[in-house]
Amino acid sequence: MSNIYFPDEEITFNDLYFVCYMIERVARSIKQRNRYVVEQIGSDGLARQLSIAETSHCLNPEQVVADWKEEYHLTEGQY
Repeated sequence: MSNIYFPDEEITFNDLYFVCYMIERVARSIKQRNRYVVEQIGSDGLARQLSIAETSHCLNPEQVVADWKEEYHLTEGQY
């Protein structure tokens, strides 16, 4: 898969790992299943997150969690 913003760059395993890690972290913070987070983000959002993962991994993970919760309107659950 190629980066949607820079088509000549490929998505790396580290980018995928970061996005999976953030999905897990967001899901735990809102007490929802990982599936809920993935469904709310959608395929376009996942492609976007994979494309910006190289720069997002430099940010504080708590800030990324807060950004995802706001951007994708993720709600608290009670699993």
